[in-house]
Amino acid sequence: MVSSYDVICIEIGHHCNERPPKHDRSVLAWSLFLAKLLYKAQWYGKELICIESEEIETELSFSESTENSEYLRSKKILERGLSKRETL
Repeated sequence: MVSSYDVICIEIGHHCNERPPKHDRSVLAWSLFLAKLLYKAQWYGKELICIESEEIETELSFSESTENSEYLRSKKILERGLSKRETL
């Protein structure tokens, strides 16, 4: 997957550089996935942009969060990621 795309935008619940709490296995598993994804992105010279969940939640209205929610959420993540990329 990483070698196929130049930019990967991903939604996360905490900062990419933060260590997750040790008691939550799902958070630990997600953090391990993110670490591997970041490693692969660096290996292939690709860009990984992390978008915090709170950033997306504030942009989605109630109607957007119920109808076509996955599509709209993905679209917002991509838009936010690309706008972050332009400011770097």
